[in-house]
Amino acid sequence: MYRGYVKVYRKSLDKGWVRNHKLWSVWTYCLMKATYKKTEVIVGLRVIKLEPGQFVFGRKVASEDLNIPEATIYRHIKFLESVGNIEIKPNNRFSIISIINWIAYQDTENKNGQQMDNKRTTNGHIQEGKEVKNKDKKIYGEFKNVKLTDVELDKLKSKFKPSYLERIENLSRYIENFPTKGKKYKSHYATILTWARKDVKQKPNKNSSEAFVV
Repeated sequence: MYRGYVKVYRKSLDKGWVRNHKLWSVWTYCLMKATYKKTEVIVGLRVIKLEPGQFVFGRKVASEDLNIPEATIYRHIKFLESVGNIEIKPNNRFSIISIINWIAYQDTENKNGQQMDNKRTTNGHIQEGKEVKNKDKKIYGEFKNVKLTDVELDKLKSKFKPSYLERIENLSRYIENFPTKGKKYKSHYATILTWARKDVKQKPNKNSSEAFVV
């Protein structure tokens, strides 16, 4: 049923996540359960549409898969939500879990349905796969300099909800004020995600040494 692989970053060792065996099991379980491409799954009599980085979650199934009590699964899932690693959309039967920053950290899908690595530029920003071309991107921001595909814009709306426009405007103003630096941003979508990650890291959280550990 499952195919391909996921990336696990070594910084997890530094932040202590690996030492918490149950937390590490739940987190890597989430990574491996997440779909790497748009797909549809049937739950009961419902067809659920999933975006990359999402999966259908149920505590009972996770408990059986990991051999961890349901209550423990729940506590660790809520922890991952509190530190910004996942987003949970619950209903009365199951939940849809989204891995935050999945596209920035994990592989994207190419035209043949295979997984391929995102290419990183020398300044550390993500360059999307070659299939996403400039002609597929539209212009946003007050200064008409932020380029996003329709898919990227939808994902920003989903991740940041009311603040997504503010984040686009922040990038637009930055590029306008620092055009030389702005030219280095190969992916404006990835740049917004990177800035969001830095915002989270700067906010102290007594429950976590760092969010977005992947």
